[in-house]
Amino acid sequence: MNVRVRFAPSPTGYMHVGNVRTALFNWLFARGQGGVFILRIEDTDQQRHVEEAVEVITDGLTWIGMDWDEGPDIEGPYGPYFQSERLDLYHEHVDRLIADGGAYLCYCEAEGAAPESECHCRERHAAGDSLSPGLAVRLVNPGGRSEFDDIVGGHLSFENEQFGDYILVKSDGTPTYNFANVVDDNAMRVTHVIRGDDHVSNTPRQLMLYEKFGYERPKFAHLPQILGPDGARLSKRHGAASLTEYRDQGFLPEAFMNYLALLGWSPQGEREFMPPEELVAQFHLEDVRKSPAQFHIEKLVSLNSMYMETLEPGEKRRLASDALVKAGILDAESLGDPEMESYLDDIVEALGNRFRYGAQIVEFGAHFFADEVTIPVDLASYFAEDDVRCALAAAAESFENAPEWTEDAIESIVRGSASEAGLKAAPLIHGIRVALSGMTAGPSLFTLVRLVGPARSADRIRRALETFPAAAERK
Repeated sequence: MNVRVRFAPSPTGYMHVGNVRTALFNWLFARGQGGVFILRIEDTDQQRHVEEAVEVITDGLTWIGMDWDEGPDIEGPYGPYFQSERLDLYHEHVDRLIADGGAYLCYCEAEGAAPESECHCRERHAAGDSLSPGLAVRLVNPGGRSEFDDIVGGHLSFENEQFGDYILVKSDGTPTYNFANVVDDNAMRVTHVIRGDDHVSNTPRQLMLYEKFGYERPKFAHLPQILGPDGARLSKRHGAASLTEYRDQGFLPEAFMNYLALLGWSPQGEREFMPPEELVAQFHLEDVRKSPAQFHIEKLVSLNSMYMETLEPGEKRRLASDALVKAGILDAESLGDPEMESYLDDIVEALGNRFRYGAQIVEFGAHFFADEVTIPVDLASYFAEDDVRCALAAAAESFENAPEWTEDAIESIVRGSASEAGLKAAPLIHGIRVALSGMTAGPSLFTLVRLVGPARSADRIRRALETFPAAAERK
């Protein structure tokens, strides 16, 4: 069988994580089977259409590393198809159904009946009827049962009567989701429909249409939903929920693809670090789990950090600089400066495995670029004792007048200042770190001081001492 699958999102301007996972499983299956991956935009519902939404979809798929194979536009990448450009095809199909007695015109809306009212228009069907402006079209429900074997969910069976004579074409002439899907999937020779399990109830509606048209039905695979760590449906309250947000936070596309693939799919063995080519080679629909997957941001961050370790210094610098520019900390024009690039390389190296995705450079490294640092009030105790304050003042003076600025020289100043004040080095080291960064943890203190520089280091220590008086003065 020549495998042909499709990803068919609505242009809402938002690529939810669950939608991206659906696209990915379609893409992995097609690529692993040497098949075709089709992108189709379901844009007949203009009320849901958002300007530039198609660009959000195509840019998102391209960023994560997915491509598509065909469409009406042969200038690459191919396609996508747009349902709004295929209305004649849907109207042709519905006229065929009406002529064969498989559908009928519905006058309810045109005659002012409430949408929830019982429809009796089937009794008014007459030979020669065809699609008419202002009238909807309903399916003649055949009764009986619709059954299918879902690749993920197993055998499923539904009583057709529960769906009634549902609408195929709305009174404005646009096709409904279920009707257009069947027409398009048949026209595009789709062999496997891989989609979220929220569409399970749509499948019997569509199977009725396959039977009426005499079309060969595709195989179905309905993917369990993705939940948050608390077991609730994944949403904004669990953190970023869209592909765009993760991209803008500086996650690597390979890592994001890798993590999404593991949400609901069990590869052979226990390995989790799997680049795209390995995912393609190992992916099988039969290995998709029936139970919902849980999205844990910590696992994504951990996997992303593994991919970060494979990057060259220049690539890490680019991630850092992009995040700093987005946060307004750096001016984009400064990025071409060799001195700034060298400084960024030093900061990224100093942060080490604390820099696990792009936006963390803002969280853990903004103080390297700031004129002043805000110190949380609950860290005031680091500046409370007189002997520590004396050592801090002495270190600030020595930093400002240091004849050389190396980490060895900085260490010598710190330890010497502590010794002169009758202290161990630890209280002074902690005080300097908080004064320079507003944090209690980070890279080596001597690296931190070197990167902040002598004048700024001295100034921040003095500001901290002014801001937080000694313990005796606070009483």
